[in-house]
Amino acid sequence: MNYLEDSLNFPNESIVLNSKIEHLQTKEMVTMLPNFNYFKDIFEKKWEAAMNKLTPISLVVFDIDYLPLYKETYGLELGDLTVKEIVIKVKSLLKGPDDLLAKFADGTFFILLPETNINAALKTAEIIRQSIENMKIPHCQSITSNYVTVSVGVGTKTPFIWEDSNKFIKAVEQAMYIAKKNGRNQVIWNNVYLEESID
Repeated sequence: MNYLEDSLNFPNESIVLNSKIEHLQTKEMVTMLPNFNYFKDIFEKKWEAAMNKLTPISLVVFDIDYLPLYKETYGLELGDLTVKEIVIKVKSLLKGPDDLLAKFADGTFFILLPETNINAALKTAEIIRQSIENMKIPHCQSITSNYVTVSVGVGTKTPFIWEDSNKFIKAVEQAMYIAKKNGRNQVIWNNVYLEESID
């Protein structure tokens, strides 16, 4: 390849490289799941679509119980491997074409379920909870179970124009925290954000 051909091809290679970089910037590197910024963009689009079509939209938030203790006991490498195994399991349980699993923080994940009513969302959340416990990943430091478990919050809305999507997200987060407060390894439903904090 001569210099002219090389210079003509370089812009295309640069476009491909930039595209790959942009793609990686939407991913969380341990699980390779979409990060929260990417999730939020998709969520807002699906929220608007639900508002326009008057269809329900559901959200699931789950957190791996006692994950810091797990990593302290079994090591960071096994901790990351366990998180990856849980992610693979959860992804296998999502059936909707637009269902989206994303990572929010260490051990905390969001699942977007567009056009999903309350009954279907609760069923999905409970299947996820049971399936993770049934993986029987030992966790000797958990006071909830002998195995790794998750606490799950779930909420459903048919949004109207005056409703705040951020408050809906916070409401479902609060449901997850209530599940933790009530003993972990359970599913709690909520779609109304309470201004007072959940300790």
